[in-house]
Amino acid sequence: MSRGEKSVFIGSAVNCDQEGKLHTGGSIWYSPEDPRNLSLKVLENEPQTSQRAELASTLIVLQRAARDQPLVIFSSKKIASAEMIHKLQAREDTGWIGIPDKDLLQSLAFELRVRTAHEALGVLINQGPSQP
Repeated sequence: MSRGEKSVFIGSAVNCDQEGKLHTGGSIWYSPEDPRNLSLKVLENEPQTSQRAELASTLIVLQRAARDQPLVIFSSKKIASAEMIHKLQAREDTGWIGIPDKDLLQSLAFELRVRTAHEALGVLINQGPSQP
């Protein structure tokens, strides 16, 4: 990492209760005892997917960080980076028609564009170590 970069780790999980109802949550972790560490629950009226939890976690990190703070966001998935780096132009060209979680993806695109940290797009998500 270069000087001044801040590492953030995000995660997501989906659980099925006894009635078969899905419950999804996300997590944001900076370091032990950091007050910015956070867990979140995907609202019941929203799709209960790990993708939505990961995107929401990433969006919260970007919204809460100073716009000039270089970030490295680690995730076990590559959802946000695939969408923002490889598919963004195609999504915008088609008006986001039929794209799941387009509300979060559009907000992520905005947050990335207003950041002044020059490496924000290049290091949006780095895949973290594999879990057993």
